[in-house]
Amino acid sequence: MTRKGLWPTLERLPSLEAVLVEWRNALGQDFTDAEPFLIPTNRHSPIYPCTNKSPCGCYHEVIEHPSGRIVAACRCDTRECKTIPLQAKDTFIYALDSQKFSKAIRDALNFTPNGITSSTTAQNRWLVGIHSEAHSPVYFLTRNSEENFLQGLEELVNTEPAPFILLAPSNQFKTPTVQAVLQKHRSVLVPLSSALSLKNSGKFAVRQSIQPILDQFKQGLPNHREPVKTKSHYKEKILYEVTFNAMRGEILLNGKTRLSKPNLGSENEAVIQYLIANPNKKITKKDIESKMETKIGKDFHKIVENLGFTGNLRKTFFKTSASHIIFRNPITENAFKELGIPALKVKK
Repeated sequence: MTRKGLWPTLERLPSLEAVLVEWRNALGQDFTDAEPFLIPTNRHSPIYPCTNKSPCGCYHEVIEHPSGRIVAACRCDTRECKTIPLQAKDTFIYALDSQKFSKAIRDALNFTPNGITSSTTAQNRWLVGIHSEAHSPVYFLTRNSEENFLQGLEELVNTEPAPFILLAPSNQFKTPTVQAVLQKHRSVLVPLSSALSLKNSGKFAVRQSIQPILDQFKQGLPNHREPVKTKSHYKEKILYEVTFNAMRGEILLNGKTRLSKPNLGSENEAVIQYLIANPNKKITKKDIESKMETKIGKDFHKIVENLGFTGNLRKTFFKTSASHIIFRNPITENAFKELGIPALKVKK
């Protein structure tokens, strides 16, 4: 039997979008208190859930007749379901408003907003706020399968160099592989189904303190942390960015152009992982060796070349000397103009 309620629904609806009757059926008793998190779009759904007394379990096709009459017609092979009469308002798609949803979470768990205004739910992942005590970003991620959740986590790790607190509807997809990725990035997962419950219309109450998880998170951080720069800090347009896909071991430019694939456990891999987590800083070999627990034998010039950064690509992202290296990442449009070099080749 399909579980009803807010948290199971957020894991089950892949797009976090549905017609209102589907939200109502999925949320069950949580619908009244969760309805303030739903926002109507200007889009109509081409499908409609079967709401007949004995439902077929499939979506019906929404058909608008020339007369203006709207119905949802069964398209099952047997087609035993009755056609469902509808009004135009019934087919409007409602989406989860991530701005309202995030504010309710911040209010309950004492995270700070940090100037976040976006209400998008693109890719079922967004920045909720900042854990001010640790100067760390807090993200929300939901997917409808273990494979998709892992993919979403990989994407987040590749775009967010700083350790983060990951909020998810539940622990359902916290597999050993997911745990390994989180631990490698010094990040933690907080299952909201254990931490929060709907208190009243559009608000949460703390069900169980997440302080033990936050304490565990802080213990894995360096002793002194500066406020992290997430993408929301950059007011200028980001033109180029290098990421490292930990699961595939690939260095990517703008998430698409593969630059190299360093050997697992090599000094090249250690260097790029450290630099991506510590961009725009003057770094020594000793800094990398102490944190990555590996010996750096080659000079920085050779390592940068081995990592696939040559010519203008190298000039864009790196400044090296015999003793230090600076990894500029990401590269804003204005910063690139100051370099005075031709545009880099990037896959579209």
